[in-house]
Amino acid sequence: MPKSLLDFNMDDVPDPIVVPPKEEYQLKIIKATEKPGKKDPTRTVLHLMMKIEGEPNAKTVMESIAYSKEDDPEENALIMDRSLKNFMLGFGINKKHLDKDAAGEFHGFKGLTGWAILDVDTYEGEQRNKVSRYIEPK
Repeated sequence: MPKSLLDFNMDDVPDPIVVPPKEEYQLKIIKATEKPGKKDPTRTVLHLMMKIEGEPNAKTVMESIAYSKEDDPEENALIMDRSLKNFMLGFGINKKHLDKDAAGEFHGFKGLTGWAILDVDTYEGEQRNKVSRYIEPK
């Protein structure tokens, strides 16, 4: 640990990495916030920030899960509802975790762990890991 900025050496800090795709990883929720969607402010979106357990140099996994709305076509609504259900089952989320503050943050989610199969995609020119599928505990 540097005592001051004069002691800090940026070369000693490794760049974050993308973990190999198509494998199971344990994720830990750092932050979960519910906000209006950017493209459609009438749609609510759950924004997740998760770290990959056992991979200290891995990039943070950022996920967004959109909630269905009454006017969505049935097929689209079912896809969104399944994504949300799979996330909740994968992390063991139930009613006791659902309290949120005025900023929309679910403090009960912080620290919860779950398993997922991760994939790799490119966002704004940078590779990142994304959840391919959450895995429900047995």
